Amino acid sequence: MMTAFMLWMSGSGVHIFSIMITGMAIYNPVKSALTVSTAFSRFDDAKMSPADKTSLLFSKLTFVVMNLLAMCGALYKMSLMGLLPNTPSDWVSFLAVPPNVQFASGGSI
Repeated sequence: MMTAFMLWMSGSGVHIFSIMITGMAIYNPVKSALTVSTAFSRFDDAKMSPADKTSLLFSKLTFVVMNLLAMCGALYKMSLMGLLPNTPSDWVSFLAVPPNVQFASGGSI
């Protein structure tokens, strides 16, 4: 929630603060989603018998989904700032130039 609040407060202009906040909002969920086992290692009790252990799969899956949701918020913010190429005019440089249909030259008679 704090990241969402900071994204909202940073505005939609392309400034150093808003870019830093948006970069942090993308980097932290990716880092957290890749280190799920480290984040849940303190809840995995190795001393318990296998019958008494609870599965952390649903909790880990919820953790990853919430991080992906936070990253989607950051991507939406990047879209509002104009940093993502999501309009056809962003891709116009990749269009092929059509050949000339007519040729004209100037000269005197």
